[in-house]
Amino acid sequence: MRGKTHGQALVEFVLVIPMFILVFICIIQTALLFNAQYTAKYASFCGARAAIVHAKFPDKPDVYAKLAARYVLNAGSLNPLKQVALVKGEYLLFEYRVTVTIPIKNYIPLYNLFVPIFPVKASTRLPVE
Repeated sequence: MRGKTHGQALVEFVLVIPMFILVFICIIQTALLFNAQYTAKYASFCGARAAIVHAKFPDKPDVYAKLAARYVLNAGSLNPLKQVALVKGEYLLFEYRVTVTIPIKNYIPLYNLFVPIFPVKASTRLPVE
């Protein structure tokens, strides 16, 4: 009887470990997405705030918005991942809107064939006073 169950633990380990690895990778991917969302929100806020503060000067406030957002993105935790963000500033009638888009690479096996990048987008609108 002992000879028939000799490799049972190894077979169960081989069948279960890929599921644990997949769940672990999904947790890591979710953490990266939440981190990118927080960073994009903060960068868009800092860019809009810089644009509003420097809107009194004759220069384009879009330049200040992009500089402030890039500073936040470079100082943030996304820099080790070498993420590139798209920063877009717009002056609407009485407000300024800054939109930050951060592409996050998908690390989930087989799912990354269909969705290779998750675009994380955040936008902040502040009134010009």
